[in-house]
Formats: sequence, C-alpha cells, structure tokens
Amino acid sequence: MKRMISLAIGLLAASSALAQSTECLTFGNQTSCTTSGDELSAVAKAQAERDRQAAEDAVTERAAENRRAVMFNQVGALIAKGDCDGAKRLATFYNDRALSKATLRACP
Repeated sequence: MKRMISLAIGLLAASSALAQSTECLTFGNQTSCTTSGDELSAVAKAQAERDRQAAEDAVTERAAENRRAVMFNQVGALIAKGDCDGAKRLATFYNDRALSKATLRACP
C-alpha cells in the first residue's frame, strides 16, 4: 500500500513537471495520472499490472485454501459418523495425498 502511494505521489509530481497530454490509472480506489507516451506511464502500467496480478494470486490462493478446508471437513464428518468406507472413497475422489493419509490414520 505504501509503495502504491509513493508511486502515485511520484507520478503526480512528474506529470505536473511535464506538460503533455495526461493519462490516468486507477490503483484500487486511488487514481494516479501521468503524461502519456513517456517512461513514467510505462512504469505506472507495469506497477498496476503487478498489483493486479498479486491481488488475483491472493484470491486464487485463498479459494484453494477454502476448497481444501471443505474437503477435510467433509471427510472428517464422515469419520465422525463412523462411515470409514465413505470417508476413504471421498478422500480418494478428492485425490489429495495429505487427506488420504489422514483418513487412513483415522480409519485403518
């Protein structure tokens, strides 16, 4: 966040020094403007793309963690009910090594 703010301040200062046409980029809820066609614009676009990719990666990682938690909860519920065969089948279906090992420890 601090990096985006300092980048935005630097870009605004540089764009006011160069009197050309202006191009604006949005970082989350902040807008930063630079002169178009110069190196600052390319730097701002590259930074915006890196920030977008980092946010997308964080969302993807969180979704994977949530899916894994759901898998463990479903298999755990079957084990708690005493349905070891169902738990083993579900663990095999999910094809997750850690889940299969945990299931085999709980249901030999």
